[in-house]
Amino acid sequence: MSELFWESADIAVRAFEPADLERVINERHTLNSAKDWYYDEIGLPSSEKSLREKYDKLLEGYNDNFLFAVYDKNGTYAGEVWVWDTNRRAGVVRQGIFTEPQFRGRGVAKQALALVLDYYFNELNYRKSATYVFSFNEPSIRFHDKFGYTVEGVLKEDIYTRGKYADKLCYALFRDNFNALHKNLLWENR
Repeated sequence: MSELFWESADIAVRAFEPADLERVINERHTLNSAKDWYYDEIGLPSSEKSLREKYDKLLEGYNDNFLFAVYDKNGTYAGEVWVWDTNRRAGVVRQGIFTEPQFRGRGVAKQALALVLDYYFNELNYRKSATYVFSFNEPSIRFHDKFGYTVEGVLKEDIYTRGKYADKLCYALFRDNFNALHKNLLWENR
């Protein structure tokens, strides 16, 4: 297990490791369509080989793209934060977050995302975090609204799943707003 990279009051964020991949592979048959629904459109079932190939690419990392594992203080896996499509020149980073159902509503996602964005904003000097949220994903909409993201635009009927079209909401959060909203959470022990 890799050394814990960042910690908050309740969670720790570290690099995604091969052991985390084994957990994902072992759980691949227990995923239900509700969980898939929050990720993206529902796709074909993944084989162990295709899952390994997908995560191996993520584990390699490149530029500032990275996959983080989130654990609670007892060492229980709580979720993941993905950072991809980074653009240093424009200062924009895209992110995604997943939290296991038993950790939702407990501040885990907020703490994990705050730790990751603090690094990208205040160490790597990115200025904007952007993400897409599907219009049917009400929990994610509430999360991003509460976290401080604002809707910059809507891609109308940009996704097709479960027999109908849905919109994709384009959310953004700028570094200054992030620091104003989350400095107490992050910097209380500094």
